[in-house]
Amino acid sequence: MYYADKFDLREIYEALHRCYPIDMYHAPSSQNRSEKLTSIIVDNIHNRKCFELWEQFTDELALESNKEIIGTTYGNAPSVSSFIVLDTTTVGSSTRSKQLHFMISLVGSFYTVIGEDKNTVKEHGGTFESTNYLVVSPEYEFETLFVWLCQKIENRFTNFRFVPYEVYSQTMKHFNLDSFLSVFQGLFNDLIDINTKNIIGNDFFKSEVWIAKEYTNQGKWTIMPPPTIN
Repeated sequence: MYYADKFDLREIYEALHRCYPIDMYHAPSSQNRSEKLTSIIVDNIHNRKCFELWEQFTDELALESNKEIIGTTYGNAPSVSSFIVLDTTTVGSSTRSKQLHFMISLVGSFYTVIGEDKNTVKEHGGTFESTNYLVVSPEYEFETLFVWLCQKIENRFTNFRFVPYEVYSQTMKHFNLDSFLSVFQGLFNDLIDINTKNIIGNDFFKSEVWIAKEYTNQGKWTIMPPPTIN
């Protein structure tokens, strides 16, 4: 994962380190998480009272936006998540949809928002999906709801910071060389193909919230974790 003099990403690095310990380096993929992460998921997703708070939040968003919101939270993901349906067009067996995904991490105080333009084809007894492009900052038809959604999340989840594409698209090589998890998978889920070649928007959107307090405009990119881990 990238670390820079300009950007202080230690909070993300340390959160991942707690939930995906380096001492699990050679563990099978199913074991590449700590008991701490399992406990966090159980407390927040499997605990009905806690999960109802998330459902209440998405219900409020649906009412205010007058848009359909579909939940995507599943039992083993380190986040709660949903998406807003912006537009859907169906012709025969093919459906093209525009969705605005939003995810709140359970690993730490992180969230992100991603627009997706995708195709779904139902033929030959199966369902086949493909992503046309992802939108990683407020752009085009996603712009208004993208900005609004970030504001709503930050108002509800105090001190949570947006994780930009440039950060979550990195691979967690320092943590687990068996499964090559991305930072996105480590913080959120694996429901979106962030490796698609078609990306629209600013890769560094909201990166200013990660600028180091001591930054003096002289920082240079380095490829290494922070110097110390507590």
